[in-house]
Amino acid sequence: MNWNLAGLFFLLLPTMALGETPKPMLANVHELSEAGAMLNICFESPSYKKLSSTDALKVHGLLIRLADLVQAIAAHYKDEVLYPTYEMAKVKISADPSLKEYAKTKYQYCGPSLITDMSAYLDENERTILEFLGKNKK
Repeated sequence: MNWNLAGLFFLLLPTMALGETPKPMLANVHELSEAGAMLNICFESPSYKKLSSTDALKVHGLLIRLADLVQAIAAHYKDEVLYPTYEMAKVKISADPSLKEYAKTKYQYCGPSLITDMSAYLDENERTILEFLGKNKK
């Protein structure tokens, strides 16, 4: 995922958090918020209501995995504002008309490729980030 909305995440992030979580990890969380925004767009679309219960649960599971990953990062750095900031950024980013158009064009909002792409994206990020956090215990 890579929709750079002019550093929106960093504008939303309270200054206090910048001293807690390193900037490279903040960049990771920003990208995770973009992925979460895509899932929010799916949830808010008419296409979501047409998903099978199995696919709807898969989409919901992806949002839970994203939240769990961001919460793991926040816990690792003892950063109490990181997760709420992620949630705020996710909502703000999902309101971007160009991202909504991208979601419609690429994924038909909630198409099967959204679940496949997001699952692969999360698999990679969970593996990389959790491995990094495990090697760099505080």
